[in-house]
Amino acid sequence: MAIATGDLHTCAVRSDGTGRCWGSGLSGRLGNGSTTNSSSPVVVSGLTAATSIAVGREHSCAGRSDGSVSCWGQGSSGQLGNGAGATSSVPVAVLGLPETAPTSAPEGVVSTLAGSSDGFVDAAGTEARFSGLGGADVGPNGDLFVVDAGNFAIRRVTPEGVVSTYAGTGTRGSTNGPRQSAQLYSPTDIAVAPDGTVYVAEAVDELSAGLNDLAVINRIRRITPAGDVSTFVGGSPAGYADGTGLTAKFYLPTSIDVGPDGNLYVADYGNQRIRRVTPDGVVTTLTSDLGSVFSGVSQLAVAGDGAIWFTDPSSRIRRLVSGVVTDVAGSTSAGTYDGLGTQARFGSIAGMAFGPDGTLFVADNGDRKRMRRVTADGQVSTIAGGTTGSADGTGSTAQFGSLADGAVA
Repeated sequence: MAIATGDLHTCAVRSDGTGRCWGSGLSGRLGNGSTTNSSSPVVVSGLTAATSIAVGREHSCAGRSDGSVSCWGQGSSGQLGNGAGATSSVPVAVLGLPETAPTSAPEGVVSTLAGSSDGFVDAAGTEARFSGLGGADVGPNGDLFVVDAGNFAIRRVTPEGVVSTYAGTGTRGSTNGPRQSAQLYSPTDIAVAPDGTVYVAEAVDELSAGLNDLAVINRIRRITPAGDVSTFVGGSPAGYADGTGLTAKFYLPTSIDVGPDGNLYVADYGNQRIRRVTPDGVVTTLTSDLGSVFSGVSQLAVAGDGAIWFTDPSSRIRRLVSGVVTDVAGSTSAGTYDGLGTQARFGSIAGMAFGPDGTLFVADNGDRKRMRRVTADGQVSTIAGGTTGSADGTGSTAQFGSLADGAVA
Protein backbone atom coordinates (compact mmCIF):
# COMPACT_ATOMS: atom_id res chain seq x y z
CA MET A 1 0.00 0.00 0.00
CA ALA A 2 1.06 3.61 -0.66
CA ILE A 3 -0.44 6.72 0.94
CA ALA A 4 0.01 10.47 0.46
CA THR A 5 -1.51 13.48 2.22
CA GLY A 6 -2.17 17.02 1.02
CA ASP A 7 -3.53 20.17 2.64
CA LEU A 8 -7.18 19.09 2.58
CA HIS A 9 -7.28 15.58 1.13
CA THR A 10 -5.56 12.21 1.35
CA CYS A 11 -5.14 9.40 -1.18
CA ALA A 12 -3.99 5.81 -0.99
CA VAL A 13 -3.20 2.98 -3.40
CA ARG A 14 -4.37 -0.44 -2.29
CA SER A 15 -2.60 -3.75 -2.81
CA ASP A 16 -5.02 -4.56 -5.67
CA GLY A 17 -3.84 -1.48 -7.61
CA THR A 18 -6.99 0.58 -7.13
CA GLY A 19 -7.06 4.02 -5.51
CA ARG A 20 -9.04 5.66 -2.72
CA CYS A 21 -9.20 9.34 -1.73
CA TRP A 22 -11.00 11.28 1.01
CA GLY A 23 -11.35 14.82 2.31
CA SER A 24 -12.05 17.93 0.27
CA GLY A 25 -13.56 17.22 -3.15
CA LEU A 26 -12.94 20.74 -4.52
CA SER A 27 -11.81 20.74 -8.17
CA GLY A 28 -12.42 16.98 -8.35
CA ARG A 29 -9.26 16.15 -6.39
CA LEU A 30 -10.79 12.91 -5.04
CA GLY A 31 -10.96 11.49 -8.57
CA ASN A 32 -14.41 9.94 -8.27
CA GLY A 33 -16.16 12.15 -10.82
CA SER A 34 -17.52 14.48 -8.14
CA THR A 35 -16.54 17.72 -6.42
CA THR A 36 -18.25 16.77 -3.15
CA ASN A 37 -16.31 16.40 0.10
CA SER A 38 -16.11 12.91 1.60
CA SER A 39 -15.15 11.95 5.15
CA SER A 40 -14.64 8.34 4.11
CA PRO A 41 -12.57 6.88 1.23
CA VAL A 42 -14.13 6.96 -2.25
CA VAL A 43 -12.98 4.93 -5.26
CA VAL A 44 -10.80 6.77 -7.77
CA SER A 45 -12.67 6.22 -11.04
CA GLY A 46 -10.98 3.88 -13.52
CA LEU A 47 -7.66 3.69 -11.67
CA THR A 48 -6.11 0.22 -11.97
CA ALA A 49 -2.62 -1.31 -11.68
CA ALA A 50 -1.48 1.68 -9.59
CA THR A 51 1.78 1.32 -7.67
CA SER A 52 2.42 4.84 -6.33
CA ILE A 53 0.48 7.97 -5.38
CA ALA A 54 1.34 11.66 -4.94
CA VAL A 55 -0.91 14.45 -3.66
CA GLY A 56 -0.56 18.17 -4.29
CA ARG A 57 -2.57 21.03 -2.91
CA GLU A 58 -5.48 20.60 -5.32
CA HIS A 59 -4.56 17.66 -7.53
CA SER A 60 -3.37 14.06 -7.27
CA CYS A 61 -1.32 11.73 -9.48
CA ALA A 62 -0.79 7.95 -9.54
CA GLY A 63 1.88 5.87 -11.24
CA ARG A 64 1.02 2.52 -12.82
CA SER A 65 2.97 -0.69 -13.20
CA ASP A 66 3.38 -0.07 -16.96
CA GLY A 67 5.15 3.24 -16.32
CA SER A 68 2.17 5.42 -17.22
CA VAL A 69 0.86 8.19 -14.96
CA SER A 70 -2.66 9.57 -14.49
CA CYS A 71 -3.63 12.76 -12.65
CA TRP A 72 -6.87 14.39 -11.53
CA GLY A 73 -8.10 17.55 -9.84
CA GLN A 74 -7.18 21.17 -10.54
CA GLY A 75 -5.59 21.47 -13.96
CA SER A 76 -5.96 25.10 -15.01
CA SER A 77 -2.18 25.61 -14.98
CA GLY A 78 -1.48 22.37 -16.83
CA GLN A 79 -0.60 20.39 -13.71
CA LEU A 80 -2.51 17.30 -14.91
CA GLY A 81 -0.10 16.92 -17.83
CA ASN A 82 -2.69 15.91 -20.43
CA GLY A 83 -2.28 18.98 -22.61
CA ALA A 84 -5.77 20.28 -21.87
CA GLY A 85 -5.11 22.91 -19.19
CA ALA A 86 -8.44 22.09 -17.56
CA THR A 87 -9.70 20.60 -14.31
CA SER A 88 -10.78 16.92 -14.29
CA SER A 89 -12.64 15.05 -11.56
CA VAL A 90 -11.53 11.68 -12.93
CA PRO A 91 -8.01 10.48 -13.82
CA VAL A 92 -6.57 11.60 -17.17
CA ALA A 93 -3.43 10.19 -18.76
CA VAL A 94 -0.22 12.25 -18.64
CA LEU A 95 1.05 12.64 -22.19
CA GLY A 96 4.32 10.99 -23.19
CA LEU A 97 4.53 8.50 -20.33
CA PRO A 98 5.84 5.85 -20.30
CA GLU A 99 8.95 7.18 -22.03
CA THR A 100 9.31 4.04 -24.10
CA ALA A 101 6.69 3.20 -26.70
CA PRO A 102 3.90 1.07 -25.23
CA THR A 103 4.06 -2.59 -26.01
CA SER A 104 1.68 -3.60 -28.76
CA ALA A 105 -1.37 -5.48 -27.62
CA PRO A 106 -1.22 -9.22 -28.20
CA GLU A 107 -2.54 -9.97 -31.64
CA GLY A 108 -5.98 -11.53 -31.74
CA VAL A 109 -6.71 -14.83 -33.43
CA VAL A 110 -9.84 -14.42 -35.58
CA SER A 111 -11.96 -17.39 -36.62
CA THR A 112 -15.48 -17.70 -38.01
CA LEU A 113 -17.93 -18.94 -35.37
CA ALA A 114 -21.10 -19.06 -37.47
CA GLY A 115 -22.59 -17.83 -40.73
CA SER A 116 -21.38 -17.36 -44.30
CA SER A 117 -23.59 -16.09 -47.11
CA ASP A 118 -26.85 -14.14 -46.78
CA GLY A 119 -29.98 -16.05 -45.74
CA PHE A 120 -32.14 -17.21 -42.84
CA VAL A 121 -31.05 -20.70 -41.77
CA ASP A 122 -30.63 -22.19 -38.29
CA ALA A 123 -27.69 -24.59 -38.30
CA ALA A 124 -24.19 -25.08 -36.93
CA GLY A 125 -21.14 -23.07 -37.93
CA THR A 126 -20.86 -21.88 -41.52
CA GLU A 127 -24.05 -23.73 -42.49
CA ALA A 128 -26.07 -21.08 -40.62
CA ARG A 129 -27.23 -17.96 -42.45
CA PHE A 130 -27.80 -14.36 -41.31
CA SER A 131 -28.90 -11.21 -43.11
CA GLY A 132 -27.65 -7.84 -41.91
CA LEU A 133 -26.17 -8.42 -38.46
CA GLY A 134 -26.62 -5.66 -35.88
CA GLY A 135 -25.99 -5.48 -32.13
CA ALA A 136 -24.79 -8.41 -30.03
CA ASP A 137 -24.52 -9.33 -26.36
CA VAL A 138 -23.58 -12.38 -24.28
CA GLY A 139 -26.17 -13.97 -22.01
CA PRO A 140 -25.55 -15.29 -18.48
CA ASN A 141 -25.04 -18.85 -19.74
CA GLY A 142 -22.44 -17.82 -22.34
CA ASP A 143 -24.70 -17.88 -25.39
CA LEU A 144 -24.32 -15.01 -27.87
CA PHE A 145 -27.50 -13.11 -28.78
CA VAL A 146 -27.37 -11.31 -32.13
CA VAL A 147 -29.67 -8.86 -33.91
CA ASP A 148 -30.41 -10.27 -37.38
CA ALA A 149 -31.88 -7.05 -38.77
CA GLY A 150 -32.49 -8.29 -42.31
CA ASN A 151 -34.55 -11.20 -41.00
CA PHE A 152 -36.32 -9.15 -38.28
CA ALA A 153 -35.14 -11.66 -35.72
CA ILE A 154 -32.95 -12.30 -32.71
CA ARG A 155 -30.62 -15.25 -33.16
CA ARG A 156 -28.88 -17.24 -30.43
CA VAL A 157 -25.41 -18.73 -30.96
CA THR A 158 -23.91 -21.25 -28.55
CA PRO A 159 -20.16 -21.20 -27.80
CA GLU A 160 -19.91 -24.16 -30.18
CA GLY A 161 -21.45 -22.13 -33.02
CA VAL A 162 -24.93 -23.68 -33.10
CA VAL A 163 -27.40 -21.05 -34.33
CA SER A 164 -31.12 -20.96 -33.50
CA THR A 165 -33.80 -18.29 -33.84
CA TYR A 166 -34.62 -16.90 -30.40
CA ALA A 167 -37.37 -14.44 -31.36
CA GLY A 168 -39.00 -13.21 -34.55
CA THR A 169 -40.54 -15.02 -37.50
CA GLY A 170 -38.56 -13.56 -40.39
CA THR A 171 -41.42 -11.20 -41.21
CA ARG A 172 -41.52 -7.56 -40.08
CA GLY A 173 -44.22 -6.83 -37.55
CA SER A 174 -45.14 -5.67 -34.04
CA THR A 175 -46.92 -8.71 -32.64
CA ASN A 176 -46.17 -9.40 -28.98
CA GLY A 177 -46.52 -12.77 -27.29
CA PRO A 178 -44.47 -15.98 -27.14
CA ARG A 179 -41.05 -15.37 -28.65
CA GLN A 180 -41.48 -18.09 -31.28
CA SER A 181 -44.48 -16.28 -32.83
CA ALA A 182 -43.73 -12.67 -31.88
CA GLN A 183 -42.58 -10.26 -34.59
CA LEU A 184 -39.88 -7.60 -34.61
CA TYR A 185 -40.15 -4.45 -36.70
CA SER A 186 -36.73 -2.83 -36.90
CA PRO A 187 -34.22 -4.26 -34.39
CA THR A 188 -30.95 -2.31 -34.04
CA ASP A 189 -29.29 -3.40 -30.79
CA ILE A 190 -29.67 -5.89 -27.97
CA ALA A 191 -28.73 -6.10 -24.28
CA VAL A 192 -29.05 -9.10 -21.96
CA ALA A 193 -29.56 -8.67 -18.20
CA PRO A 194 -27.96 -11.03 -15.65
CA ASP A 195 -31.31 -12.77 -15.12
CA GLY A 196 -31.59 -13.58 -18.84
CA THR A 197 -34.06 -10.82 -19.75
CA VAL A 198 -33.36 -9.65 -23.31
CA TYR A 199 -33.92 -6.03 -24.34
CA VAL A 200 -34.18 -5.13 -28.04
CA ALA A 201 -33.99 -1.58 -29.40
CA GLU A 202 -36.12 -0.88 -32.47
CA ALA A 203 -35.59 2.29 -34.49
CA VAL A 204 -36.88 3.60 -37.80
CA ASP A 205 -36.22 7.08 -39.16
CA GLU A 206 -39.33 8.10 -41.08
CA LEU A 207 -37.35 10.43 -43.32
CA SER A 208 -34.89 7.81 -44.51
CA ALA A 209 -37.43 5.01 -44.63
CA GLY A 210 -40.10 7.01 -46.45
CA LEU A 211 -42.70 6.14 -43.83
CA ASN A 212 -45.48 8.22 -42.34
CA ASP A 213 -45.57 9.06 -38.65
CA LEU A 214 -47.98 6.28 -37.76
CA ALA A 215 -45.53 3.66 -38.99
CA VAL A 216 -42.48 5.00 -37.23
CA ILE A 217 -41.13 2.71 -34.52
CA ASN A 218 -38.78 3.97 -31.79
CA ARG A 219 -39.09 1.69 -28.81
CA ILE A 220 -37.53 -0.98 -26.58
CA ARG A 221 -38.97 -4.50 -26.58
CA ARG A 222 -38.46 -6.92 -23.71
CA ILE A 223 -38.19 -10.71 -23.81
CA THR A 224 -38.56 -12.33 -20.40
CA PRO A 225 -36.58 -15.45 -19.41
CA ALA A 226 -39.89 -17.31 -19.87
CA GLY A 227 -39.98 -16.19 -23.51
CA ASP A 228 -42.75 -13.57 -23.47
CA VAL A 229 -42.19 -10.58 -25.82
CA SER A 230 -43.74 -7.21 -24.96
CA THR A 231 -43.24 -3.54 -25.74
CA PHE A 232 -41.31 -2.23 -22.74
CA VAL A 233 -40.99 1.52 -23.35
CA GLY A 234 -41.50 3.93 -26.23
CA GLY A 235 -43.49 3.43 -29.40
CA SER A 236 -44.63 5.64 -32.26
CA PRO A 237 -44.38 8.30 -33.45
CA ALA A 238 -40.82 9.31 -32.69
CA GLY A 239 -40.35 12.06 -30.12
CA TYR A 240 -38.74 13.08 -26.88
CA ALA A 241 -40.51 12.53 -23.57
CA ASP A 242 -39.54 11.03 -20.23
CA GLY A 243 -42.23 8.91 -18.63
CA THR A 244 -43.27 5.36 -17.86
CA GLY A 245 -43.76 2.61 -20.39
CA LEU A 246 -45.46 3.61 -23.62
CA THR A 247 -45.75 7.27 -22.58
CA ALA A 248 -41.98 7.69 -23.02
CA LYS A 249 -40.68 8.74 -26.44
CA PHE A 250 -37.40 8.06 -28.25
CA TYR A 251 -35.99 9.05 -31.63
CA LEU A 252 -33.55 6.47 -33.03
CA PRO A 253 -32.40 4.44 -30.00
CA THR A 254 -29.23 3.08 -31.63
CA SER A 255 -27.40 1.46 -28.72
CA ILE A 256 -28.41 -0.06 -25.36
CA ASP A 257 -26.65 -1.70 -22.43
CA VAL A 258 -27.59 -2.98 -18.98
CA GLY A 259 -25.63 -1.36 -16.14
CA PRO A 260 -24.44 -3.00 -12.92
CA ASP A 261 -27.38 -1.29 -11.17
CA GLY A 262 -29.85 -3.28 -13.30
CA ASN A 263 -31.01 -0.23 -15.24
CA LEU A 264 -31.01 -0.11 -19.04
CA TYR A 265 -29.09 2.74 -20.67
CA VAL A 266 -30.04 4.01 -24.11
CA ALA A 267 -28.18 6.05 -26.71
CA ASP A 268 -31.07 8.15 -28.05
CA TYR A 269 -29.27 9.26 -31.20
CA GLY A 270 -32.05 11.30 -32.77
CA ASN A 271 -32.56 13.31 -29.59
CA GLN A 272 -28.81 13.38 -28.82
CA ARG A 273 -29.35 12.27 -25.24
CA ILE A 274 -28.48 9.39 -22.94
CA ARG A 275 -31.59 7.92 -21.33
CA ARG A 276 -31.99 5.58 -18.35
CA VAL A 277 -34.76 2.99 -18.04
CA THR A 278 -35.48 1.25 -14.74
CA PRO A 279 -36.64 -2.40 -14.65
CA ASP A 280 -40.14 -0.98 -14.04
CA GLY A 281 -40.02 1.01 -17.29
CA VAL A 282 -39.47 4.51 -15.88
CA VAL A 283 -37.52 6.57 -18.43
CA THR A 284 -35.40 9.59 -17.44
CA THR A 285 -32.76 11.65 -19.24
CA LEU A 286 -29.21 11.80 -17.84
CA THR A 287 -27.77 14.51 -20.08
CA SER A 288 -30.39 17.28 -20.03
CA ASP A 289 -28.27 19.76 -18.07
CA LEU A 290 -24.86 19.30 -19.68
CA GLY A 291 -25.30 21.93 -22.40
CA SER A 292 -22.45 22.36 -24.87
CA VAL A 293 -20.24 19.93 -22.91
CA PHE A 294 -22.36 17.10 -24.33
CA SER A 295 -22.20 16.90 -28.13
CA GLY A 296 -24.40 13.88 -28.73
CA VAL A 297 -24.24 10.10 -28.56
CA SER A 298 -24.28 7.23 -31.05
CA GLN A 299 -22.94 4.17 -29.17
CA LEU A 300 -22.57 3.39 -25.47
CA ALA A 301 -21.38 0.74 -23.01
CA VAL A 302 -21.62 0.72 -19.21
CA ALA A 303 -18.53 -0.19 -17.19
CA GLY A 304 -18.51 -2.34 -14.09
CA ASP A 305 -18.22 0.76 -11.89
CA GLY A 306 -21.33 2.27 -13.50
CA ALA A 307 -19.48 4.80 -15.66
CA ILE A 308 -21.12 5.27 -19.06
CA TRP A 309 -18.63 5.24 -21.93
CA PHE A 310 -20.08 6.61 -25.14
CA THR A 311 -19.17 7.85 -28.59
CA ASP A 312 -20.29 11.17 -29.96
CA PRO A 313 -21.08 11.54 -33.70
CA SER A 314 -17.39 12.22 -34.44
CA SER A 315 -16.36 8.79 -33.06
CA ARG A 316 -14.67 10.26 -30.00
CA ILE A 317 -14.93 8.03 -26.91
CA ARG A 318 -16.09 9.91 -23.81
CA ARG A 319 -17.07 8.96 -20.26
CA LEU A 320 -20.03 10.11 -18.14
CA VAL A 321 -19.64 9.80 -14.35
CA SER A 322 -21.99 11.52 -11.89
CA GLY A 323 -23.02 14.08 -14.50
CA VAL A 324 -19.43 14.92 -15.50
CA VAL A 325 -18.23 14.22 -19.07
CA THR A 326 -14.54 13.62 -19.80
CA ASP A 327 -12.72 12.59 -22.98
CA VAL A 328 -11.12 9.13 -22.94
CA ALA A 329 -9.74 8.54 -26.43
CA GLY A 330 -9.93 9.85 -29.96
CA SER A 331 -10.74 13.32 -31.22
CA THR A 332 -13.18 15.07 -33.53
CA SER A 333 -10.91 14.16 -36.46
CA ALA A 334 -11.32 10.67 -37.94
CA GLY A 335 -8.29 8.47 -38.48
CA THR A 336 -6.65 5.13 -37.84
CA TYR A 337 -3.94 5.86 -35.26
CA ASP A 338 -3.31 3.87 -32.10
CA GLY A 339 -2.03 5.88 -29.16
CA LEU A 340 -2.87 7.43 -25.83
CA GLY A 341 -6.01 9.48 -25.27
CA THR A 342 -6.57 12.24 -27.82
CA GLN A 343 -3.55 11.09 -29.80
CA ALA A 344 -5.56 8.09 -31.02
CA ARG A 345 -8.03 8.25 -33.88
CA PHE A 346 -11.09 6.18 -34.80
CA GLY A 347 -12.78 5.84 -38.16
CA SER A 348 -16.43 4.96 -37.51
CA ILE A 349 -17.30 3.25 -34.22
CA ALA A 350 -20.07 0.71 -34.77
CA GLY A 351 -20.20 -0.88 -31.32
CA MET A 352 -18.44 -1.24 -27.97
CA ALA A 353 -18.34 -3.81 -25.16
CA PHE A 354 -16.43 -4.16 -21.89
CA GLY A 355 -14.36 -7.20 -21.02
CA PRO A 356 -14.33 -8.67 -17.51
CA ASP A 357 -11.09 -6.81 -16.67
CA GLY A 358 -12.59 -3.41 -17.56
CA THR A 359 -10.98 -3.14 -20.99
CA LEU A 360 -13.24 -1.64 -23.66
CA PHE A 361 -13.36 -3.41 -27.02
CA VAL A 362 -14.36 -1.30 -30.01
CA ALA A 363 -15.64 -2.30 -33.46
CA ASP A 364 -14.13 0.35 -35.76
CA ASN A 365 -15.96 0.17 -39.08
CA GLY A 366 -13.95 2.92 -40.77
CA ASP A 367 -11.89 2.49 -43.92
CA ARG A 368 -9.72 -0.03 -42.11
CA LYS A 369 -12.07 -2.56 -40.55
CA ARG A 370 -10.48 -3.24 -37.17
CA MET A 371 -11.18 -4.39 -33.65
CA ARG A 372 -9.57 -1.96 -31.20
CA ARG A 373 -8.92 -2.08 -27.47
CA VAL A 374 -9.07 0.86 -25.01
CA THR A 375 -7.68 0.65 -21.49
CA ALA A 376 -9.09 2.56 -18.52
CA ASP A 377 -6.55 5.36 -18.99
CA GLY A 378 -7.26 5.73 -22.71
CA GLN A 379 -4.46 3.68 -24.32
CA VAL A 380 -5.77 2.53 -27.73
CA SER A 381 -4.35 -0.46 -29.62
CA THR A 382 -5.46 -2.59 -32.55
CA ILE A 383 -6.22 -6.26 -31.86
CA ALA A 384 -7.11 -7.52 -35.31
CA GLY A 385 -7.98 -6.42 -38.82
CA GLY A 386 -6.80 -3.59 -41.03
CA THR A 387 -8.13 -4.36 -44.51
CA THR A 388 -11.54 -5.25 -45.89
CA GLY A 389 -12.25 -8.91 -46.52
CA SER A 390 -13.32 -12.14 -44.85
CA ALA A 391 -10.08 -13.96 -44.12
CA ASP A 392 -9.55 -15.59 -40.74
CA GLY A 393 -6.12 -15.14 -39.27
CA THR A 394 -4.04 -13.54 -36.56
CA GLY A 395 -3.78 -9.81 -35.92
CA SER A 396 -3.43 -7.75 -39.07
CA THR A 397 -3.71 -10.81 -41.32
CA ALA A 398 -7.37 -11.17 -40.32
CA GLN A 399 -9.96 -9.26 -42.33
CA PHE A 400 -13.46 -7.98 -41.62
CA GLY A 401 -16.08 -7.06 -44.20
CA SER A 402 -18.33 -4.78 -42.20
CA LEU A 403 -18.19 -4.53 -38.42
CA ALA A 404 -21.54 -4.00 -36.68
CA ASP A 405 -20.88 -4.56 -32.96
CA GLY A 406 -18.92 -6.66 -30.51
CA ALA A 407 -19.62 -8.68 -27.38
CA VAL A 408 -17.23 -10.14 -24.80
CA ALA A 409 -17.86 -13.46 -23.08
